[in-house]
Amino acid sequence: MHINEPLPLIERPRLFEDPLDDGEDKRPQTIFNSPHMEFYGYAIIAYTWMLFMVTCNTLFETWRYLLAPMARSTLPGIREKYLLLEKIFTTLDRYVLSLWCVYVVAWWWSFISWWGIKLFRHSKGSQED
Repeated sequence: MHINEPLPLIERPRLFEDPLDDGEDKRPQTIFNSPHMEFYGYAIIAYTWMLFMVTCNTLFETWRYLLAPMARSTLPGIREKYLLLEKIFTTLDRYVLSLWCVYVVAWWWSFISWWGIKLFRHSKGSQED
């Protein structure tokens, strides 16, 4: 290859044929241009947004501000609904926070264990003949 020649194009690997292909498009389907990828993308975005909203709601307890007008209401039945919703959200907050803490502690445990294994495997120790 001469210095003035352009580099060859890099193509994506063709991993497998799509068994659900209806035959209209004769190009082989890969994992990158599968028709299901749009659904998976939207599912990941929805899950990420839901996780973000639940975490922010739990950490800042924004539900208390939304339910505060119900606590001062004089209409019949509203106070009971407020107490029920407060109990539900308090329980959810407790579970989300405890699960989040378990998640963080599990990652710290795995990180520290991994470092311990790496140090143990790479330590030479005393090698006397």
